[in-house]
Amino acid sequence: MRLRFRDVLAVPNMSSEEYHGKPYNSLSASRLKTLMESERKFELRHKLRRVSLEEKKHFVFGQILHHVVLESKRVDETNWSNSTVAMFESRNIPTTEPNVVKTDSIGNVVDSIWVVSSPVPGLFRASRRWGYLNGCHWRHEHDLIGLTDDELVELDDPEPVLCGFVAFQDMLFDGDGFRAIPNDVLGKGGSKSTKAFKDWKKQFRGQHVVDVDGESGWWTMIRMRQELRMSDPARTLLFDFPEDSLFEYTLVGYDVDFGYEVRCRMDKARPHNRVLHITDLKTSRDASPKVWQNQCWRDWQPMQGWMMTQLGAAAFGMDVEYKYVVVGKDIDCRVEVFEMTEKSLEIGGEMYDEAVTRFHQCDRSGIWRPKTHGQIHRIDPPYWMMQDSKNKQALRGTGAETFYD
Repeated sequence: MRLRFRDVLAVPNMSSEEYHGKPYNSLSASRLKTLMESERKFELRHKLRRVSLEEKKHFVFGQILHHVVLESKRVDETNWSNSTVAMFESRNIPTTEPNVVKTDSIGNVVDSIWVVSSPVPGLFRASRRWGYLNGCHWRHEHDLIGLTDDELVELDDPEPVLCGFVAFQDMLFDGDGFRAIPNDVLGKGGSKSTKAFKDWKKQFRGQHVVDVDGESGWWTMIRMRQELRMSDPARTLLFDFPEDSLFEYTLVGYDVDFGYEVRCRMDKARPHNRVLHITDLKTSRDASPKVWQNQCWRDWQPMQGWMMTQLGAAAFGMDVEYKYVVVGKDIDCRVEVFEMTEKSLEIGGEMYDEAVTRFHQCDRSGIWRPKTHGQIHRIDPPYWMMQDSKNKQALRGTGAETFYD
């Protein structure tokens, strides 16, 4: 196998902003796919940075979904009290003994915690300190700070013991949607008392991030995560062995022929028995095998798979096993797992050659137009329409002309 990338390095802590903010000539699979769709689209999106609001909204949904699914820390009794969880679903109080009990100064129980590991990790919390109920979402008592006395009077009484199921320790309800809290703005042990967190919260207060309802909403994310948790082998690939795995791990190298920086981001990677196991999480309107395999070729996924396996093998010095976990956006959130064949990856390498060569031509010439630019194209009737027309002509005068109408 010919070496296509050199000087490949792992960059474990690259932020999403840094990764996606790279110069236009830092090539990723998604950028090369955009180029092959339309050279002009690549120029507008990545070189001139003219991105529509709809594209940004779609990108934010995908980014937050990865935060929800690929959590590197699990919710447990050590981090529930950091007030960084998003609450959803009121529940009955469990009948089993709680893992954690908190009391006030005179011995009254104010918090009871039951830790849940499967199928959806999180915890049940029965507490007098939730704050108030806003629709189907519980607000933290800390979020009540700053409200006027009149506003507080209108809130539901927070004193009764209320029980809810909580999960996603890195999410915060900000008034309009959910947003992942960056670790670097939190203090020791996940504390939200830092100036960095207060500045961050003020920056995004009231900003519409993710709809609670709708196709690309919070509840869609929750359903997706639940189905992924309950579907093998997807559950094993995405959630097992978190302590041995690398999440959102960036690999950067350079193309041997053209010298361009080339990068990829592994959603989850686990080195095990001299094999690097890479899992790529994808969403689709239809995750059924026949439909997604066709979509896979339309979306240039073999090229991405080839780039990922090449960079992974160079960085870790191991063989690579690369799998896709695909979850549908429909109400059932269907989950399927796919793996590229050796021949498909070989074709993916040919796709990469074509794409990077085309990028070099555009970059060198400054002309970001397809090869067909300026041509006049003929519109010929398709075969099925020609056959239909012949059948109609053959029936003329027989009294059966209306058969095809």
